[in-house]
Amino acid sequence: MATGFHEVRFPLRLALGTSGGPVRRTDIVSLSNGRENRNRRWRDARRHYDAGSGIRSIGDLYAVLEFFEARAGQLYGFRFRDPLDFKSCAPGGGITAHDQAIGTGDSVAATFQLVKTYGDAGGASVREIAKPVPGTVVISVGGVLAAPADFTLDAATGRVTFPPSKIPASGAVVKAGFEFDVPVHDLRFDGTDFWAASGFQAADSEAASGLSVEAGEVAGGFSSVAISEADVIAGRYDGAKVEVFQVNWQAPDQRILLRVQEIGDVVRAGGAFRAELRRLTHRLDQVQGRIYGRRCDAVLGDGRCKVNLSDPAYRGSGTVAAVLGETRIRVTGVDAAVAGHYRYGMFRFVGGANAGHGCDIEDHRKDDDGVTFSLWLPPPLPLAAGDPFTVTAGCDKSFFTCGGKFANRLNFQGFPHMPGTDFAFGYADGDAVHDGRALYE
Repeated sequence: MATGFHEVRFPLRLALGTSGGPVRRTDIVSLSNGRENRNRRWRDARRHYDAGSGIRSIGDLYAVLEFFEARAGQLYGFRFRDPLDFKSCAPGGGITAHDQAIGTGDSVAATFQLVKTYGDAGGASVREIAKPVPGTVVISVGGVLAAPADFTLDAATGRVTFPPSKIPASGAVVKAGFEFDVPVHDLRFDGTDFWAASGFQAADSEAASGLSVEAGEVAGGFSSVAISEADVIAGRYDGAKVEVFQVNWQAPDQRILLRVQEIGDVVRAGGAFRAELRRLTHRLDQVQGRIYGRRCDAVLGDGRCKVNLSDPAYRGSGTVAAVLGETRIRVTGVDAAVAGHYRYGMFRFVGGANAGHGCDIEDHRKDDDGVTFSLWLPPPLPLAAGDPFTVTAGCDKSFFTCGGKFANRLNFQGFPHMPGTDFAFGYADGDAVHDGRALYE
């Protein structure tokens, strides 16, 4: 169920200086005939506000801090006044009992939900008002102003109820005027907290029918309580599953799962992130089965290769002695290994800023100055002298290396003697030996 809600308002003087407003989510589906179909994912708009723009002094900042602590952080929801849209009429108008139609009487219904309709000649959208401001609500029935004693208001839900003697007659239009606040709170269901301030920005997405592999994206800012830059750098969100729900915030048990996606490429820039969202069907684009080739297609040390990488002969550890470039380092601790032993292997940091991150090794050299490693790509954070590491031997996937370096020819997962395309295009002569080997090395 939803977390608790405090019927208190965010400091009004700060709310008046905030920026933000409604956002909507629209899916654009490309059909096989070339046309588009647009789906509204959210029945109602969601609202996003930045309270930081309203802070002008240390006093304002303390007021926000005090309010935050009184709500126990994100434990309790609260009211918030939208500085642009907080009345049943236009911002500059005066509230009347005829502003918004909230229903039509049938001589039976006694309760009506406050709503506000936004519309023009092209269409209309009805917004449910759940947090009216007590003392501002006025009601009319059939064009006649209702006395305050003729109805009761539940300010926590926005429902207006008439006593049995005042139930609107059939055909009588019930209208209302009011001020209202925006409810701000988190949701919780299935053991998961869904924060109202996660830092995500809403965006349109494009989808296609069938099993096509389209992708969308999500963007936002880093937050110490939601998504941290360090977590993104460490790759903790790579391949993560994203579930999108449509939820009745007043009754979270009323929800449906709209779609499931995976996070693909994540780009960091300027204290923000942008992540690609891939449809699950993107897995259908992955190569299945095996491809014949001279080189081994197993991963060194996996169940097909069966090389024991825990063997000390294939492992080493040491410390970064000097940083020679963005991807080049001089190291100590692995001097006993011959040059090239760790080429194409894995270099993993066990301490320092990049602790836990691994890099593929492009080259392993030895000279009079010591041992040098070249990495294929730079780590997320700058290299630093003194960083401890572990390293595992590499394999160039050739049959010669499999036997000579790892004594593992029986488990070689390639086809070293299969004739290649150069053999197919060759021609018979007295010098070539046609035994399946490459004609040109």
